[in-house]
Amino acid sequence: MSSKYSINYEKLKQSFSKGQIDKDENGIYDLTGKFQHCKGRLIKAFPFATDAAGLNDSTIDLYTFNGTVGNLIRTAENLPQKTKVKLDKESILSSIKERDDFQGIESLDILLDNIEKLLFEENGDIFKFDYKVLRYLNFLKENAKLKDISNYTVGVLLGNDEELKKIIAKTDTPANENLLYRLVLETIKEESEKEKSKKTDSKLEGYYEGKLTQNLRKLFAQDISILSEDENYFIDNIHNLLKFYFFQFVSQLAIQLNQFFYDEDEDTVPKLFFTLKWEKISKSRLGIINGWKLLDKNVETLFAHANTLEFLNTIEWSSDNNKIYSDIKSEIDSLDDFERSKLSTSIDEIIDKYKNNYVDEEKLSRKWEEVDLTPDTENDIYNRIITLYKYILFQFQNSPRNSAFKAYKGWFTEFCKVNYSKRRGQLGFSLSIDKSLLLLLTDLAVGSNNKILLKELWDEFELRGLRFDQESKAEIIKLYEEINLIEKKSDSGDAQYIQKLNK
Repeated sequence: MSSKYSINYEKLKQSFSKGQIDKDENGIYDLTGKFQHCKGRLIKAFPFATDAAGLNDSTIDLYTFNGTVGNLIRTAENLPQKTKVKLDKESILSSIKERDDFQGIESLDILLDNIEKLLFEENGDIFKFDYKVLRYLNFLKENAKLKDISNYTVGVLLGNDEELKKIIAKTDTPANENLLYRLVLETIKEESEKEKSKKTDSKLEGYYEGKLTQNLRKLFAQDISILSEDENYFIDNIHNLLKFYFFQFVSQLAIQLNQFFYDEDEDTVPKLFFTLKWEKISKSRLGIINGWKLLDKNVETLFAHANTLEFLNTIEWSSDNNKIYSDIKSEIDSLDDFERSKLSTSIDEIIDKYKNNYVDEEKLSRKWEEVDLTPDTENDIYNRIITLYKYILFQFQNSPRNSAFKAYKGWFTEFCKVNYSKRRGQLGFSLSIDKSLLLLLTDLAVGSNNKILLKELWDEFELRGLRFDQESKAEIIKLYEEINLIEKKSDSGDAQYIQKLNK
């Protein structure tokens, strides 16, 4: 008898158990008393931690994204990820000072002072003077939580695309002509060879590989190919590109999940709007209504969705690919009556176990009977899945686990505040970008063309999840005019072209 649409109890144990668990007389693992919520094993929907320890110390790393850039380059070049090499000011200068060929030099302190001024930004971040530096980039703080974010970003955007790896990898770059830079690179390389870790690298797997991933990965490949055409431009902007696509993937996935079983052809999914950091805005602007507030509302429930999806992926579907609600919808809509009944029974069992065995109702501040079980759709299986989600969400909102629930989304909220927010007084935060990111995305939207129509530019922005209302668009055009990116074919302005940036 086929096990399709039955619960795979081995998967259930691996995802949700803590401690050793034995099978009962029916061959089923009893997780009672040993259940724990899961951040994601069968499907790593999101990469966030369930505690905020280290978050305050991670803001610089969330801004520079150096650890993720290094991870990407090492993955593309098939280099080991585990390294103890540190590119902070103190470590670099100390390594240079200890070199054998520098012993006995009287003016060494003056040389080190000059190296410090040339090599480091005011915030302590190393100046990326050569592509080879990117190979050794890592986080300032050794933090497993940041590493998860880094692996997630690279796993989602790069996947197993060998052609894309070849585009990113630059294994044949010539030696730097600057003697000082060459010295620093030699020192870094020597330290890396001396401090090689024996630990094996984590496998970049388990990430969602569905339609959203494929669409964004295709755009990312297109953009990073353009970026790679100019090495200096690549070095200066790769961190911004990675941050932007990480933001787009998480935010778009969060919004999709909150729509559950929407119809792609008929239903309208909420869309985020950005503002510009240098413009003035009012509370009626789309950038306020459908900006930060919409984002914050949709990321509020990330951990509840992560656990719901993990439960659903313990069910044996028709393929081994991990699934989100839209994939499950496609499969549900093709089932016959027997299969629908079998799937319904499996979901009901998960709900029953969760309510009555896995979660102690006595520890909740409210009772299960207070969960709103009003049907959300006309499809009974959709409703069962949404019911499971409602119970999980209710548990997080009304139990001691609420702190983990808040911390999980807190990591992404902090990332957004550091990179894409502007405080607007009484209006609160707005979702905003600065001029440098706008010009980068403008250049990538123009792509390999010399120029594109302004209307085509807005369409390219939309493809990348970047939307502006009319007031912001007017400000953008004003900026383009100031730096001579606008080309008009008529006095009426009907045919306005955006030209390629002169880098």
